Amino acid sequence: PVLVAAKIFIQDLWMAGLDWDQSIPLNLRSRWLHFAAKLPELNRTRIPRWTGVQGGYELHAFCDASERAYAAAVYLRGIKDSGEFGSSLLIAKTKVAPLRPVSIPRLELCGALLAARLLRRIATELQIASAHLYAWTDARVVLAWIRAHPSRWTAFVANRVAAIQEWLPPVHWRYVSTQENPADLATRGIAPSDLESSQLWWTGPQWLKSPSESWYAVDSVEPEVDEERRSLATVFNDRPRPDLQAEPENDLLCRFSSFNKLIRVSALCLR
Repeated sequence: PVLVAAKIFIQDLWMAGLDWDQSIPLNLRSRWLHFAAKLPELNRTRIPRWTGVQGGYELHAFCDASERAYAAAVYLRGIKDSGEFGSSLLIAKTKVAPLRPVSIPRLELCGALLAARLLRRIATELQIASAHLYAWTDARVVLAWIRAHPSRWTAFVANRVAAIQEWLPPVHWRYVSTQENPADLATRGIAPSDLESSQLWWTGPQWLKSPSESWYAVDSVEPEVDEERRSLATVFNDRPRPDLQAEPENDLLCRFSSFNKLIRVSALCLR
């Protein structure tokens, strides 16, 4: 969550279109010096290698996106020596958003794809069964995409949904609020001084340490996602059949070259 600011800075620097011998603009220079001055505070951060859990392993992946970046973080949840549940960060990854304009829901979907890849990779390495894999997102529109067949969506969404469903079927996906989504920190960035004390980042939301029965139910209400539906063409065959007797209603149909024209003229007459 700290380095995402540096990634965004490098992208902005590239977009400035500077030659190798040109000076950096004052606003970019000030941003970098401010960022670099706070980096030494990371020296106080200690990352424990021991997760503290010894059984009942589960993997929980969280994903999120902002206008400038999308991210995913994977946590190991299990039972500690004391018999209580514990959780610990295993791996996280951030990527900057592409230069071409992309909607936030699409970036959220890219974050979900990143989470699915990380989750499948860690599950393979640790030999954790798929029944113990969970994926969480705060974007209900992404849940709606993942729970439907890819053929319903446009090419961008369909390709990524197909890949997600191949690695992580829809049954594994759930909703989490933005306030309890640790991946949100990685998309917005966090100051080095705040990283060490961020329990949300290092151990995930507090309810991961509670029995699964106490987790809140997923909201089943899904938003409208018509803007990503694949367009379907409907063709009306209104060519008159010669074997039909020229009755008044059939004669009326024969007077117009298209069904839409018949509707427009009929509506005008009734008006």
